[in-house]
Amino acid sequence: MSRAFKLHLTIMLIVLALCEASESLAQGFGNMLGSKKETTLKRKLAPYVVIKNKRIKIVAEALGNTPKDVAEVLKTKFVTDVQKDLGYIVDEANPETILKFTVTTFDMEFRQAARQLGEVTVPITLVNGNVEVSYQALEAQSNAPLDSENLVESFKKEFSYASNSTASNSKSKSNSVWGKLNPMDKITTATAQKGSDSGIPPSQSELRNYLINGIVKLMAQRAAPVEERFPVKLPRGRFEDLSKVALTQSWGKVLEGAERMEQLPKEKDDSYRHYLIGLANEALAYEQTTNDATRDYLFRARKAYDDARVKHAGEEEYIQPWTRVDKALTQYDKIKRQAEEYRNYMAAKGGSKSPAPVQGPQPNSIPASGKTVNKDKSDDKPVVSSGGSGGNEAAWDNQMVIKLWKQGNITEQRLVEFVKNAPTHKFDPFSAHAVLELTGAGVPQSVIDAMIQKAKPQSQVRKKIGQTGVKKPKEN
Repeated sequence: MSRAFKLHLTIMLIVLALCEASESLAQGFGNMLGSKKETTLKRKLAPYVVIKNKRIKIVAEALGNTPKDVAEVLKTKFVTDVQKDLGYIVDEANPETILKFTVTTFDMEFRQAARQLGEVTVPITLVNGNVEVSYQALEAQSNAPLDSENLVESFKKEFSYASNSTASNSKSKSNSVWGKLNPMDKITTATAQKGSDSGIPPSQSELRNYLINGIVKLMAQRAAPVEERFPVKLPRGRFEDLSKVALTQSWGKVLEGAERMEQLPKEKDDSYRHYLIGLANEALAYEQTTNDATRDYLFRARKAYDDARVKHAGEEEYIQPWTRVDKALTQYDKIKRQAEEYRNYMAAKGGSKSPAPVQGPQPNSIPASGKTVNKDKSDDKPVVSSGGSGGNEAAWDNQMVIKLWKQGNITEQRLVEFVKNAPTHKFDPFSAHAVLELTGAGVPQSVIDAMIQKAKPQSQVRKKIGQTGVKKPKEN
C-alpha cells in the first residue's frame, strides 16, 4: 500500500466522519456533501365550479376590435381539449350549466428595433401579445352565478438576430420550436417575459395559438380539479428519522412526531420542525374529501410555514411552500365565498315579492295547481315556484339530501339542521328502497334519523286532514 494511497484513504475517512457528524448535529436540507433528501407531494385542489358529467352550454363572443373568429376558435379548443378530461356533455338545448366567455381584448404586436451592445448595433424584434377574457359560469335553470373571473394571458419578449442568415431560416427553426408545442402544454408567461432571447420569434399564427391555448388552459383550471405531483425537500440532522417516515408518505405519523418533538434550543434549528409540521398538514389537506376539511389543514400548514419563516428568515426554501399554500387557500376561500353568494342569490330570488296572478281562494290544505320544483346545484335549498298566491317554498326530498351529501360541500351537522328546518318536504326514510338508496349513497345515520323525525309528525297531520277535510258537512 503506497503512502499516497494511505493519505487518500485517511482523507476520505475524515470526510465521511464529518458528514456523519453533520447529519446528527446540523439542521437543514443538505449535508456537508451538499446532497438533499426529497419526496413527492401529491397535490389535489377542488375546481371553482363542477361541470364533470354535467350537461353544459358554452357561449363565446368577442367585443370591440377582437377578431370574431377568436371566440369560435377558443370555444372549439375548449371543447376538444378539455371534454375528454372532464367528461361533460355539450347540450345546447337542455344544459345544466352555462359557461360564458367574452373576449374583451386581443392584441398582437411585432416591432423591429435595435439595441446597442457596446460598439455593436444588434437588430431585435419586439413581440407583444395580450388576451383578456371575461368568464362566467351560470346555473342554467335559475341563472344564478356559480363562478366568475377575468382571465389574462400575455406574451412579451424581444428576439435578437446574430445574422441575416439566422432570420432567413426563421420558418424552419420556428417549426422546430413553436410548432411542437402541445395545445395544452404552452410556455409559461414567466418564461415568455424573461427579456431578450437569441432565438427565433414566433409567427403571427403561432403567437395567436399561444395566447388562445393559454386562455383555454386557464378556463380548464376553473372547472377541472388540479392534480399534480412535485418534489419537496426534507430536513436532515435531528429530523432524519421523521424525514424517512415522510419518504413513505405517512404524513399523519410525520405530523404527530413533529408536534411531539421537543423544541430545539436554537430558533433557526427549530424552524425545520415547523416546516415539517407545515408540510405534513399540507399533504393531509390534499387527501381530504371535503372543501372545509381541506381549508382547515391548509390553514394550519400556512401557520406552520409562517412560524418557520419567522424563526429562520434566511431560509429561502420556506418561501415556495408558503406561497403555494397561500394560493391554495385563496382558491378555497373564493369557492366558499361563491357558494355563499349563490345561496344569497337564491334566497333573494325566493323571497322576492312579484305580482301574483288573480285567482280564486284555494284551501290551505290543497297545493296550488301548476307547481314545479326547481332543484338548485348547491348545498342550499331548492326553490319551489307556485302558480298560487302562496309564494315560494323550499321542498326537500330524499334525492335532494343525497345530492347535497355527495357534493361534499356541506357538513353532516349542517345537513341535519337543514333537514330539521325544512318547511315542506317529501321525505321517505321508511321504505326498503329508500333506506337502501340513502345508505348506499353514504348519507350519515344522523341525517337519516332527522329525516325520520321530520317525516313522522307530518304523516300524522296529513292523515288527520284527510279524515276531516274530504267530506262536506250536510246541509240542513
